[in-house]
Amino acid sequence: LWDGLSWNPIATIELDGDRVAAAWNTNGTLVMTASGRTAKLWNAFTGTEVATFEHEASLTSAVFNKASSSLLTTSGNMLYIWNANTYTQDRAIEYEGELAHGAWSEELSRGISRVLATSGDKGVVWNARTGDLLVELPHSEPVERIMGSPLATRVLTAGENRVRVWETATGEEVLTIERDGPILDAGWHSAGGGVLVPTANEMTAIKATDNQYI
Repeated sequence: LWDGLSWNPIATIELDGDRVAAAWNTNGTLVMTASGRTAKLWNAFTGTEVATFEHEASLTSAVFNKASSSLLTTSGNMLYIWNANTYTQDRAIEYEGELAHGAWSEELSRGISRVLATSGDKGVVWNARTGDLLVELPHSEPVERIMGSPLATRVLTAGENRVRVWETATGEEVLTIERDGPILDAGWHSAGGGVLVPTANEMTAIKATDNQYI
């Protein structure tokens, strides 16, 4: 960690293995790291360890929700939701296959809180509050990216040379984008009305709906 004014080092954080994830919380007071079988929270001003979340298998992803009040981790065939304020486990969700690339899909003004993950050639969506499985999204190729739209009405999956967009409530595929070469990543336009698809030498913005916000 470095001081952003003096550029002097504040602390060095040693990980338990190869880094899986690292991120600031929303207000910049905590740093989250994930490596080996542990996710940890650190005081961003001192580098002191605040909390440790242990897992039985190696971590494959870790990500805060928008408010940084919860932390999602994936490990083996399990998805965990941790309370980032009390440092306790809120929920453990077991799935039939190995999980990776966890993500949140929330619109709290409408009471929507979902968690997403990839499992081989599928995307999977659960209710974050109950742990109920809501829908499975058959991408057909190994999925390297999953992401909810800004208003949590749709889900994007990306893998190999395809991006697919799905209605979250029904699991219906509403858009398929194909490229000749591998798709390096994909994401939503800030309002959700379009999908951004980078390939080796270009970035393409593709209209996903007639609605400005989704």
